[in-house]
Amino acid sequence: MKKYKLLTAVLDIGFKILAIGMAFLSILVVIFTFINKINLGKIEDFNMLNESFAVISFVSTIDNGKDYSVSMKIIYLIVMLMSALLLVAIFWLTSKIFQDLKRDFKPFKMLQVKRLHKIAVLVLSYAIAPQIMLSLLKTIFLPGYSFEFGIDMTLFLSFIFFCLTEVMRYGVELQIESDETL
Repeated sequence: MKKYKLLTAVLDIGFKILAIGMAFLSILVVIFTFINKINLGKIEDFNMLNESFAVISFVSTIDNGKDYSVSMKIIYLIVMLMSALLLVAIFWLTSKIFQDLKRDFKPFKMLQVKRLHKIAVLVLSYAIAPQIMLSLLKTIFLPGYSFEFGIDMTLFLSFIFFCLTEVMRYGVELQIESDETL
């Protein structure tokens, strides 16, 4: 039991460090981007769908001779911030699970199931929302229209979290039933 408490304490601290580090780095990127200390690179270097298994893409651009590289960089910065915010929430909620386990090692509680469900929803949002936001912002602020959607491992990971949530929910029901019979 002592080994599990140590492991949960390390995981609690580790996920909190990840959450705080992600938030801090996001703030630094925004600050340094606006004071032009960080060059975000060429627009061609940005591709959110690099690791996707299947990509659906409907893109129509209009070349009116204007340079939209600054607008594209701002759009990518907004999408990056939204993604970072989702990751911070995922890491923080995960640390809360391990924090409770560190206190009293009882994983089969409805509170943990609710947290796992929130994490599953956040991971699903992380898989889908940035792509939709990117397509929406490109369509609104750039000439033409753009819709790109890719299916990657993050989407499958969210489904795994939803399954894990249901397994934990069943574990809670069994725990309650076991406690009532004793």
